[in-house]
Amino acid sequence: SASQRFTALAELDSVERLGIVIANVRAQMQSASVQNLVKLCRKLKIKTYFLAMDRVTSGMLGNFLDLEAFVVFACPYLTLKLLSSDDSEFHRPLLTPYEAQMSLKKRAQDKGQNLQVDDSAKNVSKDEIS
Repeated sequence: SASQRFTALAELDSVERLGIVIANVRAQMQSASVQNLVKLCRKLKIKTYFLAMDRVTSGMLGNFLDLEAFVVFACPYLTLKLLSSDDSEFHRPLLTPYEAQMSLKKRAQDKGQNLQVDDSAKNVSKDEIS
């Protein structure tokens, strides 16, 4: 429901550990959307953890309860499900890439942070994958 989506977005305001769920490590790690999200998280001092999954289920994400929210790039079906139905089966907020970008940009603006990303954060290295 819309109220659940709003709650999930609001919870991103205080997240310190964010899971980024991808399906194809090689292709998705280099995508502009993933790179931009990681850069934004770095600026906000949010730790990011990459989780490679072909299919996202509450049971699989339940193994990572130390992460406070998840951004799902991996499963288009789940994205549609998130936008159209009840996602209460998951123990942590699940966000679409667009929702996460918008919410984190707002968080940065609320903190008065410059959204420009420096060159040192240009690429995510393989060593940073958790």
